[in-house]
Amino acid sequence: MIHKMQINGLDFKVSFSGNGPIVFLVHGFGGAPSDWDNVVHNLHSDFCLVKLDLRPLYQGDDKLDFDNQARYMSDLFLKCVEAFGVEMKESFHVVATSYGAAVALEAVRVISERVKSLTLINPMPVDPIVKMKMNALKVLFFLNSIPGGVRFFVHSRWGFKMMLTLAKVFKVNVGRKEHSIFSMRKVVLVQKAVERFLWIVKSKNWGGELSKVVEVPTFLIYGQEDPLFSKKIYESIQSRWSIAKTKICPLGGHMLPKTHAHVITPELYDFIISKEESSKQFKLNVEEVG
Repeated sequence: MIHKMQINGLDFKVSFSGNGPIVFLVHGFGGAPSDWDNVVHNLHSDFCLVKLDLRPLYQGDDKLDFDNQARYMSDLFLKCVEAFGVEMKESFHVVATSYGAAVALEAVRVISERVKSLTLINPMPVDPIVKMKMNALKVLFFLNSIPGGVRFFVHSRWGFKMMLTLAKVFKVNVGRKEHSIFSMRKVVLVQKAVERFLWIVKSKNWGGELSKVVEVPTFLIYGQEDPLFSKKIYESIQSRWSIAKTKICPLGGHMLPKTHAHVITPELYDFIISKEESSKQFKLNVEEVG
């Protein structure tokens, strides 16, 4: 079922399915709620799964910097819980991937007392452009600074191959006619996405809050074959963000919810259930003391 919600003038689409503890699913930059369909299929019988469509945060006409996006996300979490008829004191779980994981981490920091657990899947690290290892994206970012650079490049032979590589990384279905991904409309969309991403990243002070520990049990999942960020970067995240548990997918790339749902779903189930049980035990202890 899809709901429409408004947060400070921005319209969001939210879909939910299943019954049980509330679990928010947050997609990445350029992604969509459907990225979680395989996960939802496996978990909807045990949890109330809430897929958020975050595209209004970074595709709107009005630019929202990283910190404002995190504020919108935290407000959206709370409004969803209230709208679904659950008591406002009800806490919940958050599972997020890529860019969405970085924003979710900041959002959860503000409302940590309401969050039982946080799972970060291939999370975008602080200062991502510097730490990105994929040359194809670095080239695209550089060309964006040259008028007409992206348009010219994607129609070249090397650019054609590079865009197909990016399509495979992000699991974009290009169809049988692969050259169709270079239609003028799609080139414009790619250019706008690159411009907005660069503006968001460059406007953020990466030496601030993201370097601090979040007071929520956190699970890190990453693909060992992720072409965007190295294993060393994820190991740095593990130590910096005080991760409680880590799962490495040996053959996994960047889009694990789409490609490796069968691997991450059991891990998500076990982690979330364990935090549900910990929360119940804590409440029982408090009641006994009271």
